[in-house]
This record gives sequence, structure tokens and C-alpha cells, in this order.
Amino acid sequence: MATGNKAAIEAMKSHLLAMGQVRSVVIGEPIKNIQDGLVAIMLIDGEYDESTLGQPREIHRVALRMYQSVLQQNQEQIEFTLDQFRADIMQDIVGDFTLGGNVAYIEPDEFAWTYDKEEIGNQEFRFVNCLIGYRVDEQATFAP
Repeated sequence: MATGNKAAIEAMKSHLLAMGQVRSVVIGEPIKNIQDGLVAIMLIDGEYDESTLGQPREIHRVALRMYQSVLQQNQEQIEFTLDQFRADIMQDIVGDFTLGGNVAYIEPDEFAWTYDKEEIGNQEFRFVNCLIGYRVDEQATFAP
């Protein structure tokens, strides 16, 4: 029996929207209307790594990508903003935020981040990818 991510991703989206520095959240890689403070939730990969009494136990990985326009503010402020977002995600997601549904727990050793730059629609963006892995267990009934 395959497990789904919908409840976990929707919980992430709601939580991100409640954060002060996040302007908007999209699910999937954005291709237009990108602005400072946009966060994209993107599925990365996963694996079926064990089973309990015939039920799957999976690890799912997502990227939370925050965009900052290179032209809108100075480079120093962009770096501080992206790093603060990374720190807040690490504290909230790995710390005490629950994804609910059938997510048993966050895999703290799966949390990583990368910084990069990309041109999208003739505009240059700097971004941070916060990579999060979490355990999904069909038997789990964890409430948010």
C-alpha cells in the first residue's frame, strides 16, 4: 500500500504561510510570478526502506525553496534573509512542528540546504533549498 504526501504538503504550506518572511507558497517548481519571499514546495525523491507487519515505511524528501530577487535588494540583505529562512525552517520543521497525517517524524540527519542563483523570466534570483526528509508510516495516525 503506497502512502501519500498530500496532508503533509498541505500542512507545510499552511505553516509556511503563517511565517512572517514568506510572501506566498506554491506547490511545485514555479515558472512565473516569482517574487521576493516566494517559497516553492517541491517533491525531490523517496524510498521504501522497511516494512512493519506488511505495511510500508517510507522516507520522503522535499525541498522548500525560497526566492529572493537579486535586483530588489542588496546582496548582503539577500544572504541574511535566506539564511534566516533556513534557520527558521530548521527550528520549526525539525524542532517542534508536526506534519500530521501519517508522518511519523522528521529525519533530522536528512535536513540539508544549498544556496544557488538562477535566471527566471529575464530576472536573476538567489535562493536557498532546504531539503527535508521525513518518515511516512501508513500505520501512524499522528494528529497535527
